[in-house]
Amino acid sequence: MKDEAGKLLYWVGCMASYRTQPIAEATANVLKKLGVRFFTLGTKETCCGSIVLRAGLMEEAVKLARSNIELFSKLGVGFIVTSCPGCFRTIGREYEGMLGFKLPFPVQHTSMLLDELTRKPDAKLGEVRLKVAYHDPCHLGRHMGVYDAPRRVLQRIPGIEVVEMPFTREEALCCGAGGGVRSTYRELSGEAARTLILENFLSTGADTLVTACPFCYFNLSSAASELSVSVMDLPMLVEKALL
Repeated sequence: MKDEAGKLLYWVGCMASYRTQPIAEATANVLKKLGVRFFTLGTKETCCGSIVLRAGLMEEAVKLARSNIELFSKLGVGFIVTSCPGCFRTIGREYEGMLGFKLPFPVQHTSMLLDELTRKPDAKLGEVRLKVAYHDPCHLGRHMGVYDAPRRVLQRIPGIEVVEMPFTREEALCCGAGGGVRSTYRELSGEAARTLILENFLSTGADTLVTACPFCYFNLSSAASELSVSVMDLPMLVEKALL
């Protein structure tokens, strides 16, 4: 992470802003506790464009990207960190690679920033006695290649035992929430989440299913409530550990 005081923008994202607010709250608390200066856009934050881009609405995606980049420039943003892997992929890769814009600053997912921050000696992590299995979100893993950063963060928390599910990393099962599936095919989306828990998670004997995506957290939590399984997003667990 570049040391750009006051220039780090925490891009909260639609899901963490409206549907999974505990993720946004935990992320902000963790950054504050770790001494990171940041700001958010508040009501000025719009959509990153991920959803319209996946739907093939290129003109809308270009409009959103242009508007966001103009705002970033106006505010002097020097670095962006996102809760949502879809936002990370869209802003960090597709604004340039697919939509033709230039970003003069880096973009990271929260798991990557937490990986940097928790390796520092002044990051005091207390014991959390849990056996956890980590679920790789599609956009973060297969699409952006981020597999190790969230696992390293988990392994640094004293008392945490990290176990792997049968299908993980490049072969991880989809939670069922992405690509508009939950919005359009609610029953199919729920079945995908239940299958992931019943056939992939429960075999590990873990206490808690950890992910790093507001969409995954939302959909898996819905299924988990029926199955007496605990689901946490990575910043929520880090917040629990920080002294």
